[in-house]
Amino acid sequence: SSSSSSSSSSFFSSTAIAGGVSGVAARAVTHPFDTVKTRMQLRGVALASHRHASALAAIASIARLEGIPGFYRGFGAVLTGVPFASSAYFVGYEAARAIAPPSLVGATPSYALAGMAAQALASVVYTPVDVVKERLQAREALGSAGAGASYRGTADAYRTIVKNEGVTRGLFRGYWASNLTWWPFSVVYFVCYEHGRDALCGVLNG
Repeated sequence: SSSSSSSSSSFFSSTAIAGGVSGVAARAVTHPFDTVKTRMQLRGVALASHRHASALAAIASIARLEGIPGFYRGFGAVLTGVPFASSAYFVGYEAARAIAPPSLVGATPSYALAGMAAQALASVVYTPVDVVKERLQAREALGSAGAGASYRGTADAYRTIVKNEGVTRGLFRGYWASNLTWWPFSVVYFVCYEHGRDALCGVLNG
């Protein structure tokens, strides 16, 4: 009916908006730590001035040499994609769960399959964002030898990668590796969330 269709559309729209907003908010808080992690992982190939012995040393060095903007290298890439990726993640989950509902395949398989579908869909957006983000985060540490040394910003990074490496081999490098990394997380996350919510509701309503 038109009523149920309108209700479904409203549900997916609100899920998409909430997912996008929460995704940006979460990344804004965690991005500085992500930058520190990236710099630490580059220790073996970074310039001498950026080879940090610990996370605290990395934080102190970035703050001294680059200031607050240093912690937010690559955040422009996050802003261009994460709202859509987060929306795709939660909308993808709800859509997949509607296709393979608990009543048809069982509760746990439904949540697990929907979690994997959500991650696969979201990774279509997340992967290009992460490729650009991490190259920009690494730029200062790698200097002129780094892949991102010539990028003038987020938009230029996207253009340059597509021009020199192509879409599949450039922007989508690591798509399947990303899925293999995050599929277990998504499965555990949604299975625990759904069963935990059901258990809590049972206790509160019991």
